[in-house]
Amino acid sequence: MAKPVKRSIAKKSLLQKGFIQDKGDHEFFYFLHSGKTTSAWTKLSRKPGGSDIFPNLFKFMKRELQLRYDGEVEALLNCEMDHEGYTAKLLEYNVISGRNA
Repeated sequence: MAKPVKRSIAKKSLLQKGFIQDKGDHEFFYFLHSGKTTSAWTKLSRKPGGSDIFPNLFKFMKRELQLRYDGEVEALLNCEMDHEGYTAKLLEYNVISGRNA
């Protein structure tokens, strides 16, 4: 069963995977591939009490992150999926191209 992910761990994980951060009312993260922004992105709330990301949010985040399963989101946010693993998923799902464009 999926468990909540600490927001601080998720943020660190996203940055380590090649996401760039854009701050506003929420923190937006955009995935870069071959130096270009892709359609994979997500946001983390900065409101009080937003220290954990609960599994009920994974279904929304998987669409943003261009993944297919809640478990993939959990693995990405918990540092169980590395940059190469995430890139491989995006290639498999035809989100990004294997070519360096």
